[in-house]
Amino acid sequence: MNVAQQQQEQEQQLGVETTQGYCSAIAQELSKVSEAVIESFITVKGNTQSAERETIQLVRTILDQLGYTYDEAPSQSSKDFRSINKTGLNLEVKKCDSMRIICNDTLPCADTMYIVIFTGKTYKRTPEKNIRPQIFTAMGDEFLVDSPWVYEFERELNALRDKYGRGDNKKQLSGLMSVYPRPTYSANIQPFLKIPFKDESADEGMDVE
Repeated sequence: MNVAQQQQEQEQQLGVETTQGYCSAIAQELSKVSEAVIESFITVKGNTQSAERETIQLVRTILDQLGYTYDEAPSQSSKDFRSINKTGLNLEVKKCDSMRIICNDTLPCADTMYIVIFTGKTYKRTPEKNIRPQIFTAMGDEFLVDSPWVYEFERELNALRDKYGRGDNKKQLSGLMSVYPRPTYSANIQPFLKIPFKDESADEGMDVE
């Protein structure tokens, strides 16, 4: 290995360590958020955008307090906060009232730390199973560890897009109709939560309300 290669490897390692440091600092600040504040983010009357704005503001405030620079994504775009301190680290904020997060058409990836704000779950008949409001963080690729099939799904989906939704093939389709295949990715967050029991319905892809 020559000097240039050694320097490049050192810089890459430093970048990884720096990114991990940023993640740890953000997670530390998030751990100070009270259960009452987390619970206040519960969606009321289907107004999801209001809760989303409030959680984004919470993370924005933490980043500003830490003195971190960032680029903020437009509303409804993936990766809410991008290029933290001019690095490749991105943040995606997910608020959920169930044990699944909805990623829409964005497959979680390794350069994005997910900040998941879970508002808790109350079981009226079995209160011993109640799950307290909490926040956890995870890198995007942690959600994919046990689901390697998603990559095959992506390849097949892209093939469908090439055949029907874009490029020359799309131009050759007859009639008034058009189509563009989009996925809806979601992830079971139960393994990341501090809970007193295992709820099978989350494994089955059901939202637990």
